[in-house]
Amino acid sequence: MGIEQVLSQSASTLGALVLLLVALTAFLFLRDRKLARSLIAPIVCLALFVLTRSFEPWLVERVPGAAEIVRVGGFAVFAFALVRIVATLIVDGILHRWYHRETSKIIRDVISATLYFIAAVAVLRVTFKIDVTAT
Repeated sequence: MGIEQVLSQSASTLGALVLLLVALTAFLFLRDRKLARSLIAPIVCLALFVLTRSFEPWLVERVPGAAEIVRVGGFAVFAFALVRIVATLIVDGILHRWYHRETSKIIRDVISATLYFIAAVAVLRVTFKIDVTAT
């Protein structure tokens, strides 16, 4: 199962609510406030995703072409939030606990950039049918 299949299956209202619950729980219970504050952007993105999904039927009736915009925008926002939460919790949280020191910035940036690249490729492939890996 490819990353685009995982993203497209979990980019639903239920998947966003579960991810939002995980992010909110981590935000409330993390002792490192700097790490917890880095979860604010994905929490807001997921809340907007859920709000947009709940108003999608109403929006589609009133705005022509809104279905495609909501689908593409929602998928991109969900992918961003997922990557940000994974990068924050795994890279900053777990690696910090394993090594008992701050993770170096270059390692965090390389892992985050790799995750964002994978998410961007998945979004392009699923929403726009663009296969950037084809030769």
